[in-house]
Amino acid sequence: SATACYSVLGGTIYLWKMWTVRLTFPDFIRSYISFLKSNQHTMQSRCYFEPKASGISIVQQLRNESIDGSRINLIEDEPPKDSKITRTMAILPMIESGGIKLLDSENWDSLLTECAMFPNGEHDDQVDVISAICRLSQENQSFKFVSNYWFMLTYR
Repeated sequence: SATACYSVLGGTIYLWKMWTVRLTFPDFIRSYISFLKSNQHTMQSRCYFEPKASGISIVQQLRNESIDGSRINLIEDEPPKDSKITRTMAILPMIESGGIKLLDSENWDSLLTECAMFPNGEHDDQVDVISAICRLSQENQSFKFVSNYWFMLTYR
């Protein structure tokens, strides 16, 4: 699974955290809640999930959870309609023009390696997340002015 924390300002996506894990369902739920807490989750945060396989079950389970008394703002994303390669090709102009900025001081080597290896790498969860973030940003013009809260998008 890959989860990205990001904000959008002026049409630019600011990616400030990428979390990748390979966990069982119960361990993922516990770790995800901990991850939300450690990344200043608020009611204004939006947590998108890929609506297939375990993503649907995760949303159902997390609907019963709260953080410091606040419910988690869960949203099932649209199921992908195109192939991973088609989705990635569609966002290349946005990436090439500097539409995504990597902010976190953590090591981005894993993300960059996965992008460089795509579509022949062992994993592609982070590439899926980046393409979904770009799609959401392009589809939702209101995101262009969001600066006071963050989004999370998880693909499993």
